[in-house]
Amino acid sequence: MEDPNIRSDPTSPLNQPPRGMMASALFSNRTLLATHNPGQARASVENVFFRHRLRTSGSGFNPINFIHRGAGLSSLTFNLISYGSDVEVSVDYIDRSHYVLVTPLNLKAVVHNHDTRSDLESGELIVLDPMRRFCFEMEAAHSHLAIGIPKQRLNAHLLQHYPHLAGQRIEFRSTPYSQKNIGSGLFDYLAYICREIDRPGTMTRHNAVASSIEDSFLTLLIATLLEAQDPSLLLDFGSHVPACVLRAEEFMEQNLSEEISSEDIVAVAGVPTRTLYHGFRKHRGVSPVHWLRLRRLRQARLDLLAAASTAVSVTDVAQLYQFSHVGRFSRAYFEEFGEYPSDTLRRL
Repeated sequence: MEDPNIRSDPTSPLNQPPRGMMASALFSNRTLLATHNPGQARASVENVFFRHRLRTSGSGFNPINFIHRGAGLSSLTFNLISYGSDVEVSVDYIDRSHYVLVTPLNLKAVVHNHDTRSDLESGELIVLDPMRRFCFEMEAAHSHLAIGIPKQRLNAHLLQHYPHLAGQRIEFRSTPYSQKNIGSGLFDYLAYICREIDRPGTMTRHNAVASSIEDSFLTLLIATLLEAQDPSLLLDFGSHVPACVLRAEEFMEQNLSEEISSEDIVAVAGVPTRTLYHGFRKHRGVSPVHWLRLRRLRQARLDLLAAASTAVSVTDVAQLYQFSHVGRFSRAYFEEFGEYPSDTLRRL
């Protein structure tokens, strides 16, 4: 199927995609689906995101001319989506599995995000929060890049790189972020990622490379957007973290594979239990035991990603990091990373 709906008009200032991301060429080697069937189109998008409603204005045998192209890294997916018809996409429930970053490539979209209506233009992006309902209205010639970010993946990244924000629910604003206000760095890096994962023989086929690029993207995304809406959120209060918290963290890091109790952690910290828990809640957003569990899950993921050279199994990793019940380990792993440990192994 040809892509008549994926085209760019260089004469229109409102139809300029971010630099390096022309819709006609984006993911040209990665077509996932081309169809005139609305049900197939909805299923293709739901496969990488979540269930939603799709309403089309077309009629007859070809109500839409849908194109879905894209690829993924470790946990994130990058998707070019074009419906080739006037459509409305809506979600009327909350607590979804993913954040979705959307930036137009051709023409604007009208976005009803929570209680706000906005025009989303090329050179802008919006982050759809899993705790907010939304509705997108798109014209036939519209296309966009949509990036799926599992909320568990974002939470794990916050814990590792922004520990003072761990335990908080980060709320990106409900209106678009403009390249004029946040700069071109994020858009430029997005363009690089899209080119790289589309490249034949790309090095992103190696999990270590994919995970590293994904971490860099998430760090840049969080820093860019939070600086635009509230720079104080990015202040690192690490220098003010109490010594008891740092002693406890060092002890737990050194004993991720050992059987240690909360009493052991408190003893090493050298302060009363209540004092230590207060310090962790204030500076890390979680209790010491929860912090240890998250660090073990993160290390378990790294071990699984290295399994190609070690032939490790899910059971081996679960037991190594003190998860006596493999089923509970798998559920906890899914809650943090948006996939089961067996899924991680299958991708190697």
